[in-house]
Amino acid sequence: EHPVTEMRTGLDLVRMQIEVAQGGSVPKQEHVSFNGHAIEARLNAEDPWRGFLPSAGRVLMCKYPSGEGMRVDSGVGSRVSSRYDSLIGKLIAHGATREQAREKLKSMLKQTVVLGVLTNQPFLIQLLESEFFQSGETFTHTIDGLDLGERPLPEPLVSAAADVLRGYLPKGPAVWRHAHQRSTATITLIGPDGRVEAPVGTRNPHPTDAVAVARDRERVWASFEGALGVFHLPDAAGVEEASESRAPMTGKVVSLPVRVGDKVREGDTLAVLEAMKMEYRLEAQAPGVVKDIGAREGDLVDLGQVLVRLDLGGTE
Repeated sequence: EHPVTEMRTGLDLVRMQIEVAQGGSVPKQEHVSFNGHAIEARLNAEDPWRGFLPSAGRVLMCKYPSGEGMRVDSGVGSRVSSRYDSLIGKLIAHGATREQAREKLKSMLKQTVVLGVLTNQPFLIQLLESEFFQSGETFTHTIDGLDLGERPLPEPLVSAAADVLRGYLPKGPAVWRHAHQRSTATITLIGPDGRVEAPVGTRNPHPTDAVAVARDRERVWASFEGALGVFHLPDAAGVEEASESRAPMTGKVVSLPVRVGDKVREGDTLAVLEAMKMEYRLEAQAPGVVKDIGAREGDLVDLGQVLVRLDLGGTE
């Protein structure tokens, strides 16, 4: 990656390419000096906890850190399109040693805020903190066998999202520092992977934690120290059941093989979405009868939009 080379040598490789195209020359190899270590992370709009599924949508907030030995190459605008590559930006850290570069890059990722799409930001932090990366024991098959565990959703992040959804915090986008009285009460939210219990009115033992939040209609995006989530309140019944098939990503509906009144079995394809050159099949989680269809073929749909509703009791 050319930013890593540039951080270590101080050379501008793109400028050099232009100069060569104009008849110039490049410095001889023996005149190129290397300084320290540099590591680059590619921040992508994709969800590692769903098989790196693409995540397109409107960017509500985008903030990067700056400082000595830090570089960010980013060209994302107000929206991450489902038509192109998922790359949002490159974060590069330079240090005198590999360990210094690793720690600086981890700090950069924890300070970075991108709201409006799911990203691989928590995954990158997890990699940088892993023992195998710290010891340099990484191979082409390392990620394939990696157990990510549960998606990190720390308490300050979930609690701040609940506060916004309940109207106790402005909808943002902004970074809030606030503290509440300790409370044992909770409220149920629907997060990236399903139901989550959010503490109500609690921020201790983190009274000054900064949580970035932004509301987009019925959903709230929140980021805290590199962890990222999107939340909304449950429906009127209090739960989301297998009867609702929602879009797992922002994308284009390329196929709707079912019609209202069709009987479906568990595992049947209800819809096919396309985003960033990838297709995703939405399958029935239980047998039922198609009650309602919330989109048409060719439509662009948002993350979480209901595409198909089933009557789970209507198969007999």
